[in-house]
Amino acid sequence: MLCTLVAGLSLSIFMGSSAINESDQFSYVFASSALRFIGVVGIILFTVFYVRRMYDRKDIDYMLSRPISRLGFIVSHTVAFIGIASIIAFVIGGAIALMTISSENADIFLWCLGLWAEFIIVAAAAMFFSMVLSSPAAGTLATIGLYVLGRMMGNLLGVIDAGVHMTGFSFLSIVMQVVSLIVPRFDLLVQSGWLVYGDATLSLFFMVGHSVSLLVLFTVAAWIDLQRKQF
Repeated sequence: MLCTLVAGLSLSIFMGSSAINESDQFSYVFASSALRFIGVVGIILFTVFYVRRMYDRKDIDYMLSRPISRLGFIVSHTVAFIGIASIIAFVIGGAIALMTISSENADIFLWCLGLWAEFIIVAAAAMFFSMVLSSPAAGTLATIGLYVLGRMMGNLLGVIDAGVHMTGFSFLSIVMQVVSLIVPRFDLLVQSGWLVYGDATLSLFFMVGHSVSLLVLFTVAAWIDLQRKQF
């Protein structure tokens, strides 16, 4: 992960320096997007393959044979994965903060907080899908698909709202608005534009409430799935 992050940061700086105007701003956008995606993929791969390896090696059977509840098993592992995600978010946030230290417009605090919120949601979602789906590939693809959907949700809602008066769009608009209530809104939590223009209008109350609610949702769903399994 460290080598990949260094490579992504170096490539972003190189691509930004090739811009004729506002090379620093291009570097901010490239670096923030690239490092965020690398961090998300790293968290998903580690979480999914770790959990599936526990199933394949029967480690989970041994752990549950000890005096530990299934809820305790889920909560302890979720907290551990959140800790790993927090470390990665701290490294990436520190790198971006050093890049934007000379920028007067960058809202680095809210960007780093949104990055941390995004990473812990991804870790909890990866934990859930790895518990439900027996294939590591399926769990990885499902989590990445959820992340992509969360990133695109704002654009999808915008397209639907623009065509709401067209035939068939009224029902689709209602469906997508309902789906948006349970899909992580990653497009709102962290935006590269905050590093260039600032003007981050996202409420801290929304960020904390959205992250906590989704974290509880994925944790409870994973616990319910584990409760139904027979070992």
